[in-house]
Amino acid sequence: MTGHASEAVTNTAEAGATVGIQAETVHNSTVYQVLPDASPRQKFEVGVRYLEDGVPVRARELINDAIAHGYDNGEVRF
Repeated sequence: MTGHASEAVTNTAEAGATVGIQAETVHNSTVYQVLPDASPRQKFEVGVRYLEDGVPVRARELINDAIAHGYDNGEVRF
């Protein structure tokens, strides 16, 4: 959008859609998204990214959830 008053912006999210972020421009930001149907492995991987970025509480929640749902290997146990 260039800022002209005549331009229209349409935003549609259908039923069941997951909106991770809604913005025209995002600067200097990290966006984490864990979909409701994410596998235990995906939750673990996002948890590790949270940990790497200094968000240990959310990392622990996701990693514990992954373990509780059967994701178990040497990396998880470390």
